[in-house]
Amino acid sequence: MAISLTTEREKEVLNETITIIKEFLNPEKIYIFGSRVKGTSFYYSDFDIGIEANTPKIMELEKLRETIDTISGLYSLDIIFLKDVEPDFADMVRKTGVVIYER
Repeated sequence: MAISLTTEREKEVLNETITIIKEFLNPEKIYIFGSRVKGTSFYYSDFDIGIEANTPKIMELEKLRETIDTISGLYSLDIIFLKDVEPDFADMVRKTGVVIYER
């Protein structure tokens, strides 16, 4: 499956987000899913990111989100930890999402 990124800025945001998540969490895998994978995204569509990692403590999570918000600008990112969501939803992300990083 292809990822729908129409501008260089979208590619930069995704790449910088991956780098930040790797630095903060050392995840097993990072997925992108939703409209950006289905091919139904628009220029204003958010990035749906699923992470296979231990859920950070609240303060670490806030710092992660602040750092990502700094680079994402007008783009919205929805970040979920697959261990924290319903098993069926996590399975859907694993099946329909695209792995964008794997340790």
